[in-house]
Amino acid sequence: NNIQQDNEMYHFLCILDSDDIMHPTRIAEQTFAMLSLAYQNNLHLCEKTLMGCQFDRIPYDSTWHYSQWANSLSNERLYLEKFRECTLIQPTWFLSAKWFERLGGYVEAPVSSGSSSEVDSQNPAKKTKSENEKDLDSAAICDDGHLTSSDNSSVDQVFTSQERRMSSEKGSGCSDQKSATSKRCADCSFYKLIHPSELKLSEEEAKQNKKRSPENHNNKPSSLRLAEDSRLFYAHLYCGGKLCLHRTSTPLVSYRHRHGMSQSSNTPRKLLLKLRAKAWEDLVFCVDGFKSIWREKGFAIWGAGRDGKDFL
Repeated sequence: NNIQQDNEMYHFLCILDSDDIMHPTRIAEQTFAMLSLAYQNNLHLCEKTLMGCQFDRIPYDSTWHYSQWANSLSNERLYLEKFRECTLIQPTWFLSAKWFERLGGYVEAPVSSGSSSEVDSQNPAKKTKSENEKDLDSAAICDDGHLTSSDNSSVDQVFTSQERRMSSEKGSGCSDQKSATSKRCADCSFYKLIHPSELKLSEEEAKQNKKRSPENHNNKPSSLRLAEDSRLFYAHLYCGGKLCLHRTSTPLVSYRHRHGMSQSSNTPRKLLLKLRAKAWEDLVFCVDGFKSIWREKGFAIWGAGRDGKDFL
């Protein structure tokens, strides 16, 4: 009733992989669930909530342990386990279109200059870049590592600026950014989860790119095209977004499992771990700068297994 009285119009994005299947009522059910959320500080929570839904697998019972975990998460565990995995799987995502734009969309590797998909300034009809790639082309990374609009900055300047920041932070730690973070969110600046190791190509990858295109090879890491769901998921949380799992009697999405053929199965485990560790630094460890209780009291890693050692 409040939404009708406010005469508001909300536009949502419903995410689905091309090889997955969704129930005919999914959009209606998730839309109704979104509009049924409460208000917080005069803002309807549908405007900053990432909503998922329960799913089954094709073939049936493939990755059953993972499916059982994701489908059974409580509201509390959606947050508690956020550094273990994306607690809402991407093919079930439902979110405000305005919020998606505010986050800057997905991270995509910049297109190399001179490539076939380069924007032709003389012929606007030939523009083939995604809006997010344009954003990266016209963005500058500030001293705190967050992208803000700057029409005069090139892609190379973006990554060079990030490299300088990472180098300067090695011995200085993080500055107090709590108020700055709130201001950036209010100003619709957007955070991008990019690990320092992604700022430079490995020597082997650089050689391969140069061999394919000696004059106009892309000197940006191809890993930026991977883990797009994780990057957006943590950007959403960094900017104060909420998580919600819409629970129904029957799954609303049939999530197809293609072993060895999907992007997720080809994403290196260590890249995911690096991104989660970086997200933990940004969301937890450095959130209050030197005043952080994590810095004052220290922290412990429960278990010394493979991931625990890699995290260190």
